[in-house]
Amino acid sequence: MKFGKGLLHEIVQSNPEWAPFWLNYKILKKRIKAVTRAAHHAANQRDISESELEVAFFRDLQAELKKISLFYAGEEKRCSFRYNQLRSVLKNLKQKREKIEASEAQRLMFAFVHFYRECIRLENFAVMNYQGFSKILKKHDKLTGYNTRSKYMRRKVNLSSFSSYPSLLQILSSTEDMFHEVERDIRMASAVSNMKLNIESHVTTDPGSARVLAPVVQIPAGSSSTPVHTSSLPSKVPSPHLTPSNSSTAPAPFPASVLWTTEDLDTSYKESKQHFQL
Repeated sequence: MKFGKGLLHEIVQSNPEWAPFWLNYKILKKRIKAVTRAAHHAANQRDISESELEVAFFRDLQAELKKISLFYAGEEKRCSFRYNQLRSVLKNLKQKREKIEASEAQRLMFAFVHFYRECIRLENFAVMNYQGFSKILKKHDKLTGYNTRSKYMRRKVNLSSFSSYPSLLQILSSTEDMFHEVERDIRMASAVSNMKLNIESHVTTDPGSARVLAPVVQIPAGSSSTPVHTSSLPSKVPSPHLTPSNSSTAPAPFPASVLWTTEDLDTSYKESKQHFQL
């Protein structure tokens, strides 16, 4: 697939609100063709480099670079803000109780997945646009015979906000960590719930009363531990259906977009935002 078609495909798959901020590859290609046609009438290489059409091409290229760089910087800042919000929510829930309740964990995991996908889209936005500048300059140099690609990439594009993105990569990594932290809490809650159900299945009822007798857990001989009654165990926690944590199979790697449809993600994300007041 040619780069232009691949770029168009990425634009369609991305956030619709981002469409005006992608590299206008099609317009730049038209500019190059106009420069090429004019080059046939140019006396020498200097005439090409100083022609009005050549100047217009680089003026448009600079405008595209500024547009993309400003947009990316703003979106990365927004991602940083949203990341801090989610981290604060997780921290506050941890401070209130030792383990997060299953319902809250479910909402939080949906929020993490939706946020992670947005960050991946932003990373893809940076990569594709960077490649776009390299491709269009390569095409320009091939058709005009003028060597501009390496110098422009080094002096202009490589200094832009989207040429490298360590902050975004750190946000992605930290979001994965938070996701797995909540996932571990869900597993633990599920394990406690299953243990409670197994114990309750062995509970006997006294014929003379309606009271349920809690059996004593056997302690190995020689142990100084005090017998523990099932009544002191945590109450049943609803078993979540977010991840395959209830089964013996290994959990799916993050991102977990394969576990939810886009419609489910969008609906649950809206509910999560309302619940956590994000």
